[in-house]
Amino acid sequence: MDALTSAILRMKAASALTYRLALLLRRDHSRPILRSLKEHSLRRLRGEKLPTVVDLSLTYRCQCNCVHCYADADARDTRNELSAEQWKAVINDCREIGAPLLILTGGDPLLRDDVCELIAHARALGLITRLATNGHLLTRDRVAALKRAGLTQAAVSIDSPDPETHDRLRGVSGAFEEAVQGLRNLREAGIPANILTYAARGNVSDGLERIIALGRRIGCMSVFILYPVMAGHWSEATEEILTEDEQARVRALQTWRMVHSEMPARDSLCCTCKTQMVGVTAQGEVAACPTSPYTMGNVLKQGLKQIWAHHAASFSVDHPGVCPMNTDWGRRALQVHAEKVREELGVETVPPGGPDQAPLGVTEQRGTGKAC
Repeated sequence: MDALTSAILRMKAASALTYRLALLLRRDHSRPILRSLKEHSLRRLRGEKLPTVVDLSLTYRCQCNCVHCYADADARDTRNELSAEQWKAVINDCREIGAPLLILTGGDPLLRDDVCELIAHARALGLITRLATNGHLLTRDRVAALKRAGLTQAAVSIDSPDPETHDRLRGVSGAFEEAVQGLRNLREAGIPANILTYAARGNVSDGLERIIALGRRIGCMSVFILYPVMAGHWSEATEEILTEDEQARVRALQTWRMVHSEMPARDSLCCTCKTQMVGVTAQGEVAACPTSPYTMGNVLKQGLKQIWAHHAASFSVDHPGVCPMNTDWGRRALQVHAEKVREELGVETVPPGGPDQAPLGVTEQRGTGKAC
């Protein structure tokens, strides 16, 4: 029965992915995007290891102070953020390593005045762009600018169907109403809108069902459910990790089209374990996963192409059904791999000031995979 259930859940996930991709291509079937997807498929058929998605944390600045956030106050310093030209070079490398999808996240990426410039650059290269935001700045005028820039889709975080609870978890009064209005503005402009949420101990499953119902009322394309990750503000929050029964209840909410999660079945691997994802921080550090604090190099020094090549050649973390960051074994595996890549690339692991200072290659802890 478990094998049959897992097979059905995987089929649902594949069906939902195909449906969403068909919707996106029906709305936006530009030649560069079609060419990018075709090249990605052909290179995979030839046996190349390619990322499906690159997560670009454009900034860690944010209007919120979420309980689950991966970026602490120190990480919100803008002095070392990559410039627009540096991000464009990273986006060029994303195209070369074969990634068809970019997730532009943070913090809130809309706090960068050049976000539309970066979206337009990615679109010109044929890359699908997904903006992940808290929704505060999704005014009609800003959404219209995103539309003109060629944004493919946007995801807005909803932590609770109850406005007061959402605002409390975000640390900002009125956050829920702004997020919902942002979703409506996206829909009115014709930009596919998604709700990004996470399964907490307190919202399985009634809270999630109400969030899904909210998404249906607004007309969202999808609701994506993440699982809690022990990182950032939750780096020691073992009590937030779902039990097997709770995870099964979350998986039962998945549908053939709208509702999906990163690990749809009990034996599924996350994108990181399948070597389909890599994350770049606002300062250019590269990690196997956006939630991992163990970085492999910096795009300004080693370059994303070289880092990806070494990462893809040796990464092997088989951790089905659970995020590697939620177990001691998984964390250690990510750390050992990052150290191996850094050694291969000749990246310094001890700062010039000596071993008593914080080691390089360990960034601020990240949280649920959604800082926005």
